[in-house]
Formats: sequence, structure tokens, C-alpha cells
Amino acid sequence: MIKKISKLSFVNILAQIISIVGFSVNSQLYGAEIIGGLFVVLSYSSIMSIVSSGYLEQAFFVEKNEDFFKYLLLLIFYLSVAISILTGFVLFFIGVGYVFFIMSNIFSGCLLKTITSYNISKNRIMFISMAKLIFAPIIPLLYFFSYKIYGANESYVIAISAISNLIFSILITFISLKAFQVKLNLRDFLRLRLFKLLFKRYIKFTTYSMTGEFMRTLAFRAPTIVLEKYFGKEIAGFYGVANRILLMPIMVFVGTISQIYIQKISSFKKNNQRMFKFTKKIILILTVLTILGMFLYFALGKQVLILLLGKEFIPVYSVIIALLPYAVSIVIYNPIFSVYSVFEKQEYLFKMKFFILVFSFVTFSFSVIYKDFMLGLGLFSISLFVVYSLYGLKSINIIRRYDKEIN
Repeated sequence: MIKKISKLSFVNILAQIISIVGFSVNSQLYGAEIIGGLFVVLSYSSIMSIVSSGYLEQAFFVEKNEDFFKYLLLLIFYLSVAISILTGFVLFFIGVGYVFFIMSNIFSGCLLKTITSYNISKNRIMFISMAKLIFAPIIPLLYFFSYKIYGANESYVIAISAISNLIFSILITFISLKAFQVKLNLRDFLRLRLFKLLFKRYIKFTTYSMTGEFMRTLAFRAPTIVLEKYFGKEIAGFYGVANRILLMPIMVFVGTISQIYIQKISSFKKNNQRMFKFTKKIILILTVLTILGMFLYFALGKQVLILLLGKEFIPVYSVIIALLPYAVSIVIYNPIFSVYSVFEKQEYLFKMKFFILVFSFVTFSFSVIYKDFMLGLGLFSISLFVVYSLYGLKSINIIRRYDKEIN
């Protein structure tokens, strides 16, 4: 297991290093305001891409009859197209800019996370990781060439991001379908009754998981929009960059662990095998790595940020410090939250993410009221650490009870 985690982590971290270096160079070229504009568009896209799949991609880890997999893919495809178009109309009428690119991001984000879940359920995790590694330098290079040709243009940055991600997600989908020998004909697209039955079978994923993930994404992405409105694009840019520099590498590593963990415990459950010992080993690894990561950040963090981003982005260091309690809770607990999906107890995650949304609203309201965005950010991060810890312990109790039942 350690060897598999190490290999996947190396590939994923390498992809992130390429992405971060490219992003850092381009951040210095374009400046905090244009980068802030990009993150505002990505925030709208991320919030709605959660809804666009109905969170039905998690059904791949539960459904035992693989003949239904292609119909789940088609059902999600229909949902994503409908949500993307509906979102576009709403955003257009309320006066949001770059609507077409937001719609494209919603669809491509849904497509990529769906085909990623499909590959993970079939134990093809390395394929997805290698694909992302190959893709990692493309967008930063396109940003760089765009700057050299057209200068610092916000529209071009947003267009490059949207179009490149759409092409990548479509390409990965076709390669995956061919690898799994999935054949689709016209009749498959018209199996409306089967789509309805599948949707009803996995309605809990939509009712609880999707709604919960929508609330969680809103809790994290809405602050970018709020900060841009009340504090300007530069502050929104600092928050967006801090998330990118701190949370994206963490989420890539944690995502690697989560992919292995959900695939393993899904297999354990289908075969009535115990899983607490495996879970304990995962938590131990993550705890040790968290301590090591925090030590390195406090020792070298500021110097590395100046090297990567330049002195204009020094405030990002303080933003990252404020986010550390949340980052710690992500690393330690996020992988084991897969337990709620595998055991179809999405209502627990729904409650957790509801609390996260409430804390986001309350804490960032303090930022606006007291005109201090760092105050709200720090309170938000601490409150998330508490919530994640409580629900992390609850997921461990679910595993303990399961192991006792199969003895």
C-alpha cells in the first residue's frame, strides 16, 4: 500500500509542482487583480459544477452491476447539460460576466469528476494521475504565450482556462470509454425509464451528498465573490492564490489517499471484510505527514512564497497561516469521509456541510462588518477544524460498528 501511495503521490505532486510554478510565474506577469477576476469566474463554475452531476458519480462505488455503469454516465451527462444551460440563463439575467465560459467550466468539471470516479471504481487511478501530469504544463504555457502576445488581458486568461479544461475532459472521457470497451448506441440514449429508476435508486446521493457538497463548495467559493465585492479583486486574488498554493497541493495528495481508500473500503464492504485496521494505518500516515508539512511551512514558507510569487503577494503568507487549522483537518480526516458514501450514510455529511456553510456565512459576515477579512478567515478556519474533527470521529465509529457486526 505504501508503495502504491508513494507512486501516485509522486505523480500527483509532480503535476502540482508544474502547475504551481506555472501559476506563480503567470501571477507575477498578470498581477493580483486579473488573477482575482479569474478566481471569481472559477468560483461560480465550481459552485454549480457540484450540482450538475447530482453527485451520482459516487454510485460507481456502490453499484455492483457494472452493466448499469454506462447508463449512469449518460444520466449524469443529461443532468450536466441541463444544469449548465440553466445556470447560463440565470447568470446572464443577473448580469454576471463571462457566462459562456462559466457554462463550459460547469460541464467540463462535471465530466472530469465523473470519468475520474469511473476510473477509480475500476482501479485505474494511475491513468487519471498520469493524464493530469501530462496536462499540467499546458494551461500555464498558454497563459504565458498569451501574455507575451496580447499582454495582461483578463478575458484571454479566462477563455484559455475554460477551453483547455473542456478539451481535456472530453479527451479523457473518450480514452476511458475506449479502454473499458463501453459502446453506446442511439437506443442507450433513449432509456428514459432506466434513467429514472437509477436516479430513484441513488436519490440519497443527490438529496444529501450533492446538496451537502454544494453547501461546502458555496462555503469556500462564495468568500472569493464576497471579498471581491467588499474588499476588491486584489484581496480576492490573495485568498484565491492562498487556496491554490496551500490547499490545491494538499487536496492532490489527500485526493490520492482518498482514491485508494474509497476503492479499498468499497471492495472490503462488497466482500464483507474488516476495514478498521486499514483505516488506522491511513490516519497514522496522514498525521505524521501533517506534522512534517507544518514544520516545513513555518521554516521555509515565507521565503518560498517570495521566490514563487514575488513581494506583491507577501500577504498570501498570512492568509495561509489563517487557513492552517482547516488544512490540518483536511489532511487527517478528508479521506475517511469516504465511509459515508460507501455506507450510504450521506445524511451525516449533509449535516456537516450545512454547519460549514453556516460558519462561512457567520464568520465572513464579521469580515464585512468589522472590515477585516483576516478576522473572518481565521474564525472560519478554526470552526472547520472543530467540525471536521467531530465528523471524522463519527466516521471511525461507523467502521468500528461494521467490523463488530461481521465478526
